[in-house]
Amino acid sequence: MLDIESLTPLTRRQLACWPRKDFERLRVGSLSLPPRVPGRRSIVPRASSMRGYIDSYTRGQKWLQQKGWFDANQSADERWTGARMQLYVDESLAFGHKPNTVRGRVIGIWRVVSMMAPERNLRFLLSPLEALSRATTRDKSQIPHLKDLIECGLNTMERARQAPKTMRTAIAYRTGLQIAWLASLGLRLANLGRVAEGRDNNLWETDNAWWVVFEAAETKNHKPIDKPFPPELLPYLLEYREVFRPILCRGRYGRGGGYSGNRLWVSSRGGEQSLISIYKNVVSTTRRELGITVGPHLFRDAIATAMASSSPAQASGARLRLGNTLEVVERHYSHASTLEASRIAMKRLMNLGKPRNGCIGECVFRT
Repeated sequence: MLDIESLTPLTRRQLACWPRKDFERLRVGSLSLPPRVPGRRSIVPRASSMRGYIDSYTRGQKWLQQKGWFDANQSADERWTGARMQLYVDESLAFGHKPNTVRGRVIGIWRVVSMMAPERNLRFLLSPLEALSRATTRDKSQIPHLKDLIECGLNTMERARQAPKTMRTAIAYRTGLQIAWLASLGLRLANLGRVAEGRDNNLWETDNAWWVVFEAAETKNHKPIDKPFPPELLPYLLEYREVFRPILCRGRYGRGGGYSGNRLWVSSRGGEQSLISIYKNVVSTTRRELGITVGPHLFRDAIATAMASSSPAQASGARLRLGNTLEVVERHYSHASTLEASRIAMKRLMNLGKPRNGCIGECVFRT
């Protein structure tokens, strides 16, 4: 049975707008979702995944209402037909939504309806996805070197530690540590943002070493994380805990109530730092320091690309660091060949404008 209390207030408000029949069928429906690819194991979604599914279904429900096809007396699997889903996809693309966004929303609708009607095979609702492009929205040619990302975090922390200890420098030091952490461990944002200290939590010390641990239920791919904290970053972690974190816990202008929880990342208001706050600070810092925007997830691409570029044998190392299979790492994260080709092309373009033998530029097209 779905644990309603584990959902956010926004998600509970969305559920309150559903017909009572839909809400009850979801609440008591099967939590074991069918796999998208036949033959693979079914999954049990996490609360964070359920929030996305419910949001997608709510958006689809509003679209049905606009079309005049919403009947509260019908079951969800009767409202959604293959033709309606195809039209929903076509109109979403025409409206300007990215293919990956449309794909995620269609999968969310399918999974919610499958939970409501576990006795039916509803894979026909996924048929419109076959024509959608699977191209990533990330610019692969703009992936920075991994060493540049690490230096970005270290330099940010070094400047903060040399400046007066204020709220501004505490925020900068925290962001620098997060950047260095992402570049070293390759954690996803959802895991990085929820790191809590303590032996029964995610960050703890044993035998003069620190460990980062997440249970399988806490990760996206349901695989546990058990990694030693990088020794080269340990002095920065200890300094953050002893010097800068207490500044953040007091809150801006000392008006906070004094955060006493065990979350590692504390906001300037004296509370737990949100995931969107981490994202915005990482993006703004990398844009300022490197001249390009690097989101937290792109760090995983940089790790896989760096290890594949150094030597093919290290590709398996990227698999261990990222917690994915080698096939997934090579398909979605490693852009070594693409990145090298783009850099070679850029060098050639730059050379076109250089004088050679008294001539400006080169003759590219010959008649």
